Amino acid sequence: MATAVQAFAVAALVTVVWFMVGYTLAYTDSGALSGVIGRLSRAFGRGLHGSTHDLAKAVPENVFLMYQATFAIITPAIIAGAFAERMKFSAMMRVQ
Repeated sequence: MATAVQAFAVAALVTVVWFMVGYTLAYTDSGALSGVIGRLSRAFGRGLHGSTHDLAKAVPENVFLMYQATFAIITPAIIAGAFAERMKFSAMMRVQ
């Protein structure tokens, strides 16, 4: 039960962070940082009104955002499953 709660909590946390700033930092054009990190132009879903992304021209950008969110969510959930019963829940969710 603890492992399932840990994986679910990590998935919930990553979902919120992905939709707030993760997508825009990963998939928008970079500014002065020469391709290292994107801009905050799509933060909090701003500007996703049915437009298409350059990487998937036939797919609306909000669908592309959700598709990429699945990978952002599953990665830490897999890691949480790897250290199941070895780490306290409070230590795992700690954000510094």
